[in-house]
Amino acid sequence: MQTKEDVEAQFRKELSDLLKKWNADVVVADHYRGYSECGQELRTEVDIPAIYNKNNETVREYTNFDLGCYLD
Repeated sequence: MQTKEDVEAQFRKELSDLLKKWNADVVVADHYRGYSECGQELRTEVDIPAIYNKNNETVREYTNFDLGCYLD
């Protein structure tokens, strides 16, 4: 049986491997920072940097997307 610590460790490793594969970052930010609604709407986004070849041509565009509030 896997303990909750085992499951968490495995999940974190697999997520880390995926982020490393894509050289990506997961960013959680308050959308209304500085307003009275501060802390009420946190957004989780993924940032994946662009890749350029030796001629400085884009091989992969910079990509940023919102994960939304639920992943299936």
